[in-house]
Amino acid sequence: MSGYTTQLIPVSFLFEEIAAHRAAGKYLSFLKKLSKLDVLITV
Repeated sequence: MSGYTTQLIPVSFLFEEIAAHRAAGKYLSFLKKLSKLDVLITV
């Protein structure tokens, strides 16, 4: 275990999440959460 934080997200789900957070006014907090990841894998 190397200590990297990772998340696997389907691309379509990622775009839906971005749109939902933007509509709810929580876009920046969502981006902050994503920026804390070391590796983001999209499929």
